[in-house]
Amino acid sequence: MSDTRGRQLAKIDRLQEYLCAESELVPSATVLQFHELDALAQEFLSLCLEHVKERFRLPVAWVNANNRDLWALDPHDIVPQLSATNAEQLRTAFSGSTQLQNGAVWLDAEQELSIPGLVYQRLSARLADDPALLFFLSVAAPSLETLLRFMDIRQGSPLLRRKEFRVDEPGRETRYYARQANAAWFEETQILYRELGIDAETLLQQMQPVSRFFRLPREQRHRLLERFLEQIELGISNGQTVARLRAQRVQAGVRAFYRLSGKQRKPVPRRRFLKKAHEWLLSGFFQGSWLQFLDYLDEAPAEDDYVSTAIPKPRVLDPLKVPEAMKALPAAERERILNSLDPGNSGLRARTKLARDFWKVLIHEHRKQKPGMVSLWGLIEDWPVEAPSGLQNAYNDGTYNPQLYRQRLPRELLRQIEEFYGRETARDYPTARTAALSPYYTFCEHLNPALHFWHGVGLTIWFLTQGPASRTDIPGMPEYYREDVTMLAELECPVNPALFKELGKIRVASRSSNVYTIEVRLTSSGVSTSSGPKRDDRQDRAAARSFAQLQEVYLRHLEAWTVKYFETFWRNCYRQRVAECGRRYNRLREKKGKAPTPKQFATQDVVTTINQYFGGDYTRLLEALGEPVPKAVSIREGNLILSLSALEEALREMARRQMTEDAGKLQDVLVRLGIRYCILWEGRGKPPTRSAFSSSYYYQEICQRLGKDASKNTAAAWDAFSSLIERTVKPVLSLDEES
Repeated sequence: MSDTRGRQLAKIDRLQEYLCAESELVPSATVLQFHELDALAQEFLSLCLEHVKERFRLPVAWVNANNRDLWALDPHDIVPQLSATNAEQLRTAFSGSTQLQNGAVWLDAEQELSIPGLVYQRLSARLADDPALLFFLSVAAPSLETLLRFMDIRQGSPLLRRKEFRVDEPGRETRYYARQANAAWFEETQILYRELGIDAETLLQQMQPVSRFFRLPREQRHRLLERFLEQIELGISNGQTVARLRAQRVQAGVRAFYRLSGKQRKPVPRRRFLKKAHEWLLSGFFQGSWLQFLDYLDEAPAEDDYVSTAIPKPRVLDPLKVPEAMKALPAAERERILNSLDPGNSGLRARTKLARDFWKVLIHEHRKQKPGMVSLWGLIEDWPVEAPSGLQNAYNDGTYNPQLYRQRLPRELLRQIEEFYGRETARDYPTARTAALSPYYTFCEHLNPALHFWHGVGLTIWFLTQGPASRTDIPGMPEYYREDVTMLAELECPVNPALFKELGKIRVASRSSNVYTIEVRLTSSGVSTSSGPKRDDRQDRAAARSFAQLQEVYLRHLEAWTVKYFETFWRNCYRQRVAECGRRYNRLREKKGKAPTPKQFATQDVVTTINQYFGGDYTRLLEALGEPVPKAVSIREGNLILSLSALEEALREMARRQMTEDAGKLQDVLVRLGIRYCILWEGRGKPPTRSAFSSSYYYQEICQRLGKDASKNTAAAWDAFSSLIERTVKPVLSLDEES
């Protein structure tokens, strides 16, 4: 059997030979398309390198900076400098609508992106709407990473953690042969630059060994690297380097295709080939088209291949709204149908009623708030486990009151929250339900951004007038709450702008601070003194009046918003979050040609939606999307933890015995780690392993208190920790006899 065009290309080793063979074997129209892309990339990369060189000229010790920080680029700054021809090529070849029609469904999603080098900046974008960003991520960024590979050595060899350089010794932490890894890195880097037509020999000789390079004067290192950047610019300017960069990536994709095909030459379905790197390959050089790539290889598509040209819009079943077709039915029949879609005791209608009842209590608590009372900071759970340690100083003065909701909310309301939100799932086990670590936190989170905004405004006017300090003032509130206000407007539940205007018209007076005074009196028997704190009563009365005026405006707007928008807010939040899950589900199905597995589907956002609206039940989300529940998927109810309070009590007693009195913080951390250990045990169906149990710095300190050094002997430290937890919790867990 004669080799196809793609198989012939896959056998070529040298990039220049690959380009020559490509020009002979590939249709001329495709070769012309590549030449146009190369011209665009050549100009774009030249402009990028100018930015890189400008950064090198900064008077900083840049050789110690992070690798990608030095070529931080925003493609939107580069594109306006392109020639008219290349700008048109960019708009045409990287048109999101064209690529979507070709099957590039990965572009049809709002993605969190981190452009390499933009330090601490992330952006959310739909790549189908942004040709510049699409070109940068699919073509320019991989090329820059290759061209500037020499920077990697400053952070240790990237080869260091390859298996061939690993040293595994029983009972000791994994080590690596750094010297051999560095030597291999230099060899691979030199071969890479030679293949790209760039002379890197002088630079790499000066850089090896690394310790010698970093002992050179900074100016000398700077000159060496600037000269090398000029070598890279020279390679880009003659066009050969850019063409070889493209050939390098295309050839890697070609070889990956034929590895999947195997010796039997089986057809490769699109869903097997696609991964993130190959998505960028198709978008960068084949206009997102799988069929164009197959045509380049001269291969036929697989019989069961499936290429989607559009992602279906998700359907969201809304049991909160009676469909028109059901309105003519008798009330009893209508209720029976709604109950089948939405169980009355735990479904969305019951959760809506619970949210309404809670909101009434929230308004009531803010209405009865008066000067002299403790603040309402703590009525809402802002953190899933406990408040940050920095708030410890505020515990005793009424500023922050952790778990205030346990005192202020009705017991029946707390019981219902515990019932509806007391079970949850997680990314590690999306088809299992476990005890929830903080049901009230999950409940509060699902009412954001409305709860964060309205409760936050109430706290702001309290702390402005009653002290001790506020995070913002009245003029700064529109900016401080801008994100919440914007999100509420997008949910069709806008905040009346008059709220901030009316608050701004009120003169804000703050409560006085305690002043320590000493009073001296002359009496017939001598001199008497008295001392103690004293307050300015007039200022306190002014602050009380100010608070009452601000509170009246705040409550009037809160109640008006509640009457007009609360139901709409809850429904739109539900629809928006479930629809986003539906878009992800449809995107994965269109990409793979079949329904995603629970593990593939369950991102953190999906899991959060399941926990907030469906009690941790994965199948109920599928039902809400109108999707069939696979027969192989069943929800496993974890029944290991009988009572979280009993579990916490047992762990706290153990922590007091194990940790000394000066280790109060470690005691709390040990209790939290123990609860998380048990929840993972319940969700996974077996005790967690060390790799599945992510931990913090405190874990190592706890292990040291237990007599084990987690940094030197990982296995022994984990055995000691896990054995301690399991011995402690077994009396309060529901375990089989085998366990």
